[in-house]
Amino acid sequence: MDVRLREDDGGALLIAGLVVGRRPRASFFGSYRFDGVRPSIIARLLRWRERGSRLIPWCDVVSVDDDVVTVRPGAD
Repeated sequence: MDVRLREDDGGALLIAGLVVGRRPRASFFGSYRFDGVRPSIIARLLRWRERGSRLIPWCDVVSVDDDVVTVRPGAD
């Protein structure tokens, strides 16, 4: 699990959502946000490693426990 932050108009950091995936205890190291050019072998490796990961908007998160993120019913 990783946290996606955003900056409000006053410069404060707010939680925008959680990036969750199938791989427990794995860190994304921010690589899912990288839009730049990288060697194709690295890009393929990161896509494979992060398959099944998704961003859950903070407004859809009901609770966060050690190993479980609960989202509101009907959330995508």
